[in-house]
Amino acid sequence: MLNYIIRRCTLNIGVIYLVGSLIFVLVRLLPGSFVIQRGGLDIGGLTPERLELAKAELGLDKPVLEQYLTYWADLLRLDFGFSFETRNSVASELISAFPYSMELGIGILIIGLSISLPVGVISAVKQDQWQDYLLRGFAIVALSFPVFWTAALVTIANLNFGSPLRLEVIAQPHLWEDPWAALQWYIIPATCGGVAGTASIMRVLRSELLEVLRQDYIRTARSKGLQERGVILRHALQNAFLPVLTLIGITIAGLITGQIVLESMFNIPGVGRELVEAVSLRDYSMVQGITLVVASVIVFTNLLVDISYGYLDPRVRFA
Repeated sequence: MLNYIIRRCTLNIGVIYLVGSLIFVLVRLLPGSFVIQRGGLDIGGLTPERLELAKAELGLDKPVLEQYLTYWADLLRLDFGFSFETRNSVASELISAFPYSMELGIGILIIGLSISLPVGVISAVKQDQWQDYLLRGFAIVALSFPVFWTAALVTIANLNFGSPLRLEVIAQPHLWEDPWAALQWYIIPATCGGVAGTASIMRVLRSELLEVLRQDYIRTARSKGLQERGVILRHALQNAFLPVLTLIGITIAGLITGQIVLESMFNIPGVGRELVEAVSLRDYSMVQGITLVVASVIVFTNLLVDISYGYLDPRVRFA
């Protein structure tokens, strides 16, 4: 197990290095630049002298190779640089945005799992009955509708029917500061995101559970007189949960790193919206910092999911 973890961590570091190098190149290939966009808004326009001065201030006047080496030298010291727009450190901007993404993500995860797990189990247990057809139909509909389309419909319905839920919260409260105001703010995007993620988990859980329920050890457990609920929850569900755990791990990684569509639509200042704004402003440091954090969370979340396989299923061994 220890050798496996060491190899995976080494591989993950290589992946993060490749992602960091790729994003360094790609953001500089985008048309336009932060200096031109911001400098052109100033009174007097952007003269060549002011252009060179602004580039020097941001460190963009150096050769690309020197910028690249400085970029990785700073990262080795866990220094992500500073935002061109706010002049604050990228780390402080991420620390400010991270709680919003986490609050929205926890809401999405709770709603998604509370729907998908019982729906998947019921659909498998009631195979080819009306409950199964109804729940599979719901999954297909949920899978077919993009999250932004669902969010737009719910928003329109909320406005037209006079719901007390607030879509614009000027104070932008956290759950621990003003729970009721934050709940009103998060409930619609969390529900839309949770329903959108329900379909994939439900369909995978149903197919895996159907396969497990046909195994010999399940028939043996039933023949011993165990209750059907115990057979499903204690024997079948645990072995059918491995592929579902992979999906949940990917979902959790996405929730931690922000929901770009939902955060942008509902004015939630999370990591996803910060990334959109940074790309639009050509804020190189912010884009690079957020991308590296996202890549790190994803690859190490996948590692944790893989390690958990060995604890859920004793048959899994790590070479």
